[in-house]
Amino acid sequence: MMALGDYRLHDASAEIYTGYSLTRASQADPILVKQIRDALRPLFPSADKHLNEESARLLAMLEDDDASLLRKIASMWSKESSPTEDVHYLVVFSRLRGPRDETLTQQVAAALLGLHQKLQGREQRVKQVWEERLGELLENLLRRDSKLAGALLKHRGFIDPGNVFLAARLDLEHRKQAARLFLAALRQDADFAWSGFLVDLLSLLPAAEVHPVMRGQWSNFGLREAILLRLAEKPDAVDRDKFLAGLESNQQQVLNACLGALDQLPRDDTPRNLVPLLRLLHRLEQEPKERALRRHVLNLLVRQAGKPFAIDDVATDSTRLKRTYAPVYTWFTKQHPDLARALHEEGDDDPAVWNKLLAAVDWSKGDALRGEAIFRQRACQTCHTGSRALGPDLTGVATRFSRDDLMTAIIYPSRDVAPAYRMNVIETRNGQLVTGIVAFESADGLIVQTGATTTVRIANDDIASRLPSNRSLMPNGLLKDLKPEDVADLYRYLQTLKPALKDKPKK
Repeated sequence: MMALGDYRLHDASAEIYTGYSLTRASQADPILVKQIRDALRPLFPSADKHLNEESARLLAMLEDDDASLLRKIASMWSKESSPTEDVHYLVVFSRLRGPRDETLTQQVAAALLGLHQKLQGREQRVKQVWEERLGELLENLLRRDSKLAGALLKHRGFIDPGNVFLAARLDLEHRKQAARLFLAALRQDADFAWSGFLVDLLSLLPAAEVHPVMRGQWSNFGLREAILLRLAEKPDAVDRDKFLAGLESNQQQVLNACLGALDQLPRDDTPRNLVPLLRLLHRLEQEPKERALRRHVLNLLVRQAGKPFAIDDVATDSTRLKRTYAPVYTWFTKQHPDLARALHEEGDDDPAVWNKLLAAVDWSKGDALRGEAIFRQRACQTCHTGSRALGPDLTGVATRFSRDDLMTAIIYPSRDVAPAYRMNVIETRNGQLVTGIVAFESADGLIVQTGATTTVRIANDDIASRLPSNRSLMPNGLLKDLKPEDVADLYRYLQTLKPALKDKPKK
């Protein structure tokens, strides 16, 4: 490996092939390569696990074309093999050039689809880019074997929440077939776990079929932004309140989608529905660079309210912007004095509202089962549990924090954010702002987690600036609309999240 250029650690053809491709493959002597292959093939498999791994890796680097080697590699996948071993040999398999038959196709499909269950069984925490890497792997496997997509769809293990992201890498026709299969599963199983990948997959089907199903998940806070992006593609007046609620988002993409959807809906001059637009405009005054977004909001206000405003948005600081847009708020306050307070109230962060709610809670009457349902409904498990947890582990959280401190952390998630969970604000060269946690960073760019179920890929060449933020990815308002008894139930459930007791060592 070292003589032929060692691992290709930089500029690999795919990230998944770092360590599986040669830097100077084009310079390798064909005769020498043949000699290496001929010497290696009889050595695999051996009784030495490490020798097996590295001899297979070198054969993958050399893209061996021996038909019998593929069967030997496939024999390494079993119920007992670890997911790490399975991925290694799947990557090796994808690099080999030998012919695939139906049996091998079925074995590859089974190995891919078995990874999710194996990871769950071992409770292993995987990197946030797990899906990205496996997606690359699947794409390369599909290039080698055109029948693999069909085999995946027909496999009995395909319809599993942990495999949805694989469907995104299939060709369009197979993606649509997969969407049909998962839609049928959702209709049969009310507890089927949703994800951002699933929302995107379902969007391939007619809106009349999938939008009602997506609306049914609106109470899942972790999915709201993903759902809004899809509902906005074909706006319906029934979703007006959702688009207005979406104006609280910190993501420029979501804001543009919601504003665009409201543009397409029939004019609505209901005074209360103007409040979210005005509150967004007020927020944007703190971001001088967001001139285009402010203009979009103002134009929509003019249309909805039927009142033209002569605004010249040329200021470059928030103080002057506040003066620039003052006439808009003055007009609204004069026309609708009963709603004036709504423009300035702190909304989801209003301490008076939360103090009143918490004071009414009877903490002794919490029900853990009902609390678990709320925990899942509010999408807390999306970020705090499972192999891809974005937030801190909540095991033992009720013993590490007092009840008051824990409630404060939930209500005001951005008050005290640990460095590991702070977001970055990234401005692209075309003026777009992306806010989120950098989940993966390579020589080519970043993958930014912008929400519980949404990510954005940004190339390094497109980044104009990158600054740390004190805000948390955890959204405000997770307890919004809960009754005092609901809060008691949620806290009681959090009290049940205790560390597993380890067996005492035998004397």
